[in-house]
Amino acid sequence: MNIKHSLSLVAFSVLGLNSAPALAESELASDLSFSCQVKNGVPVTVVEGQGNQQPIFHWDRGNLPQSMDSQVVCNEVALKLDAHAATGSDMTSLKFISSQQGGLPAICATHEDRECSLLLLTLNPTVEPQQTARLLLSSIIDKDLTVDKLELSDRGFQSTSYKVTLWDLLLGRKFLK
Repeated sequence: MNIKHSLSLVAFSVLGLNSAPALAESELASDLSFSCQVKNGVPVTVVEGQGNQQPIFHWDRGNLPQSMDSQVVCNEVALKLDAHAATGSDMTSLKFISSQQGGLPAICATHEDRECSLLLLTLNPTVEPQQTARLLLSSIIDKDLTVDKLELSDRGFQSTSYKVTLWDLLLGRKFLK
């Protein structure tokens, strides 16, 4: 075997080994689905994958403005997350953030370094939109997802974000770092 052939074989082997985890991760990401289920009388946005499921948002009527129907909001958010996953977006690690979009309180899903990759919902205008969004997000997010909570203050606006690694949650590794 000559050296040129040996180096090609080594390069191929190394590339193949390095790409295996990426392929496995993208396969897992495409396996994710989002739905709205009613649990204990409350609509809940749930992520499912590999036969496991994890609640994300609990749409308890008492936490929402009177003008919002909790079942409708739950269905719409699940559809948005599912459609976002279907586009091939990396859904393995997300942040759910309170935000202000167009002066309105908002809840977004985002990837590491973005402010709002996916607008999940907006609320009616309020005097303090950031505060309203922060309070809503902290009241609807599943308590298992609050481990990586981050409070930010940027340009006079305060927001809250929760970093979520969906596959770690689904595969039971939610508190491993």
